[in-house]
Amino acid sequence: MKLLNSDLSPYAGRIRLYLRLKGLNIDIVPPDVPLRSAEFLAKYPFGKIPVLINDAGESLAESWSIMAYLESLHPTPALQPADHWQLAQMNARGRFADTHLAPAAFPLFGKLLGRSNVDVPTQIEAIKFELGKADVIWRNCGELNSRSLDLADIALAPVLYFVLLLPKLLGYQHDLLSSYPALQQWWQQMQAITAVNLTLTELQAAINAMSAR
Repeated sequence: MKLLNSDLSPYAGRIRLYLRLKGLNIDIVPPDVPLRSAEFLAKYPFGKIPVLINDAGESLAESWSIMAYLESLHPTPALQPADHWQLAQMNARGRFADTHLAPAAFPLFGKLLGRSNVDVPTQIEAIKFELGKADVIWRNCGELNSRSLDLADIALAPVLYFVLLLPKLLGYQHDLLSSYPALQQWWQQMQAITAVNLTLTELQAAINAMSAR
């Protein structure tokens, strides 16, 4: 198998993080055709990365689906609970990053690239609203030192890094997590994990390279 990857993508970052935590050896390669091109869409109709390609040449899109598939193949060490209710709760938390937090923050990425004229203070307030949700959600599931790391934690980490960095790149230097103690504690614990730190370092290097261009 191989993974089509870009270090600039927090969604590809979560797959690299997953692979590191599981100790899986999968080839990580750049897309074989240009992103957003007609050729890319013809081969990978979801139109984005990451994409997992199996040994038969079939492709699987969407980072959460990729993690769930790999987890079914490699159930140990487990990164999801066995209890059905807890599994459903993890799945709900796992979707938070993509359906709540990222939509509030990624307009700032368009602003950074000069592709949108979004009002930065208004968008930051939208981000704070979603961070408030995350603070409650992650407080309710317990501290990392009292439970097992799971797919929802992996899903959130690279996206949160991106979300916290974007306002700074646009001149907003306040600590966005200072009002959310449970989320802030979780974030500190996550960054202390070697695999997480390495993945976030790759994401930062990719952002630095983009900024230099």
